[in-house]
Amino acid sequence: VEREYSMSSSSSSSSSLEAKTSIQTKLQAMHIIPLLSSSASSSSSSPSSPSSPFFLTSVKVAPVFFPRQHHQQTPSKSGQARSDVVYAFEAQMRVVDPALLSCFPRNSLSHTLLSRMLSWIGVRHLGSDHDVIESHILPLYREIAERRRSKTTTEINNSNNEEEEDSFVDIDTHISHALFLRDHIKTCKQCTKINTNNNRSLSSSSSSSSSSRVDKNNKHIGSTTLITSTDENSNNNNSLFGDLLKVFPLACIPYNNGGGAGAEGATLPRFVFPSEHSVHLSVPMGGINMASILGGHSSSSSSSSSATPSTFEWLVVSNLYQKSSLSTTKTSNNRNASSSSADDVTLWRTFFAHLGVVDFVRVTRITRTINPDENYPPGSLEERVLSSSGAVSSVCELEDYECKDLSRLIDFLIGTSRDSSDLAKRLGAVLSALDTLWDSTYGERYRFPLLIQGSDVVTIVPSSFIFYVQHTPWAVSDSTGSLCAPSNMYIRDYEIQALLGKYADYINHKFISKSFLHDLGVRDHVTAHDLLSFLVEWSAHAPNHTFTSSIKQMQNIYSTLWSFMKNDRIFFQSVVTAFQTRSLFWVPDAGWTKSIPDITELAGKFYPISALCLQDTSETNIMDVHGLRVLKRYYNAKGFILATGVSHRPDLAHYVVLLDK
Repeated sequence: VEREYSMSSSSSSSSSLEAKTSIQTKLQAMHIIPLLSSSASSSSSSPSSPSSPFFLTSVKVAPVFFPRQHHQQTPSKSGQARSDVVYAFEAQMRVVDPALLSCFPRNSLSHTLLSRMLSWIGVRHLGSDHDVIESHILPLYREIAERRRSKTTTEINNSNNEEEEDSFVDIDTHISHALFLRDHIKTCKQCTKINTNNNRSLSSSSSSSSSSRVDKNNKHIGSTTLITSTDENSNNNNSLFGDLLKVFPLACIPYNNGGGAGAEGATLPRFVFPSEHSVHLSVPMGGINMASILGGHSSSSSSSSSATPSTFEWLVVSNLYQKSSLSTTKTSNNRNASSSSADDVTLWRTFFAHLGVVDFVRVTRITRTINPDENYPPGSLEERVLSSSGAVSSVCELEDYECKDLSRLIDFLIGTSRDSSDLAKRLGAVLSALDTLWDSTYGERYRFPLLIQGSDVVTIVPSSFIFYVQHTPWAVSDSTGSLCAPSNMYIRDYEIQALLGKYADYINHKFISKSFLHDLGVRDHVTAHDLLSFLVEWSAHAPNHTFTSSIKQMQNIYSTLWSFMKNDRIFFQSVVTAFQTRSLFWVPDAGWTKSIPDITELAGKFYPISALCLQDTSETNIMDVHGLRVLKRYYNAKGFILATGVSHRPDLAHYVVLLDK
C-alpha cells in the first residue's frame, strides 16, 4: 500500500488527492493493526483467524502507538529505558506488536515503507520515556489519588469490600510501571541527580544546617509542621524527580503479611500509600528479618495502623516485584523473567528509596516552633532547647526528627512478650537491627535538629529520636533483667566491672557501630562523680548498712577515687565532705581472715569515720573485733584513708573503753 501510495504521490490533481484521502480513511477504519496483547484490544476489534497470533484493531477504535524501541536501538543519552524491553503495561497502551515490524530488517526499504504506512494511517510515536511517564503513567495514578481523596476516612474504614477498596490498578500493570521507572532511573542522567533528602533511610545524602529550609507547602498541625516528601523540591523541573513525586507518593505499594521472612502468605497483596503507612523492604531485598522481633505475632493484614494486643502491623514490600511473571521482551522475541541477582536487588532498593520505603523503622522530620514565652513538657525538644540555651528572646524554628515506628514497636513488645526472657530476646533483636543500620541510615542524618530560622543563638540538643533511644527504658539489663534507659547503662568491660561489680546495669550486646554506642549514651567508662554517687547510693540503700561486696572491689573504688582526688581540688573536697558526713567505708563482718581470697563476696557494713582507724599499735585483732574497725587489715590505701579524716590509730580513751568491755 505504501509503495503504491508513493508512486502516485507525484500527482496533485484533486481526484488523486480525494482518492488518497478515501483510501486513508478506509485504512484507518480497517482492523489491520496487530496489537501486542488482546488486553488492549477493544470489544469492537476484529478477532484474527484461529491460526493467527495477532489481535487486530484500527486507529478509529482508540489511539495506537509504535513500540518504544521502534526508533531506539540503544539507550539514549537523554535517559531512555532499555530499548530491547517491552513492559507489560505497554500492552494496555495499544502498542503495535513488535513482531510486525520485525518482519523486515530494521534498515531495509520494506521496513521503512511499513513504518511510513502505519504513520500515514495514524499510528503514533510514544516519544521519550519521560513522555510515557507524563502521558500514560501519571494520569492513571492521578486518577487513583483523586478516587482516594473522594472517599472519606469513614468510608475507607467501613469498607466491607477490600478488593474494591484497594484494587485501584491491576497488580501486574503496577509492577510493570515500577520496573519501567526503575530501569529509567538507572539509565537517565537527569534522574541520577535526584535529591533524596526526604528518603534518608536508603539514600547516601546527609544533612547540614546550611541546606535546611522551610517548605512553603508545609502542613500545620498545632505548633508543629509535618514536612511531607511530596512537598520537597516540587519545583525541580529539570529531572524526573517532580514526576516521581507526582506518581509514587500516590502510588499503591503491594505489601505482604509474611512477617520477617517476607513470604507472601495466604493474603493477596494489597495497595497502601507510603505517605500514610510505614512501608518496609522484605528480607530478600535486604530488609530486617522481623521474625526474631515479632516472634509468634505475625504481621497484621488489617488496614488499621494501631497495634492490637496480639498483632502488629508491619507492612512489607511484596516480593512480587522480584518474583512476578513480569517479563522482558528482547528484539528476538525471547521472553525472560527479570533478573533477581544482587544488582537487581540494588536497583529495586534504589527505586524504593524514592518512595520512602525503609529497611527498618522510619524516621520522620518535623518542624517545631519554639516560643520562649510558652511552657513545654519536660524532655520535649522545646523544653530541652530553652533549658540549654538560656535566654531565648524570639521565636525560632527547628527541624526535628522523631520515630513513631520505634516507640510503637517497643510498646507492643513490652505488652505482648511471654516473659522476661522472651522480652529480652526480642528487644535484643531490635537493638541489633538498629546497630546494623545505624551508620548508613540513622546516626549522622538524625542526630541533631537543624536550626531553620531564628535570630537567637540556640544550643543544639539531641533530636527527639536520639533522646527517645537514650532515655526510654527499652534495653534489658544483663544484671537485673529489668528495663533500663541505655543512657543509664554500661558496657560489660573488665575495668567497669572491677569497680561496680553486680550493682550496675550492663547492656549485653557487642556493638558493631561505635557511633551507635555513643548516640545511645551507653557508658564505656566510670567517671569520678559517678563512682562517688554509686558509693553514696549503696550506703544509703543498704538495709542496716549491710552490703555484699568484696575487699578487692572496694579497694579498687577507694584507689580510683584517690587517683581522681590528687588531680582535682574541687573533687577532693567533695569526696572528703561525703565521707565525713556519710558512712562510706565498707568493712566485712567479723570472722574474716587473711586466708579468705580478696575477691570473695562477703557480707559487710558501711561505717562512719568515727568508728574507724587506720591501724592498731597493739598489733592484735582485739580492737578490730571489739572496738574501732582497723582499715589497714583490709585496704592498702593509707593516703586516701587519712585524707578522708580517719584517725591514724586509736587514742588512749579507745583502749580504756576496750579494756572495760
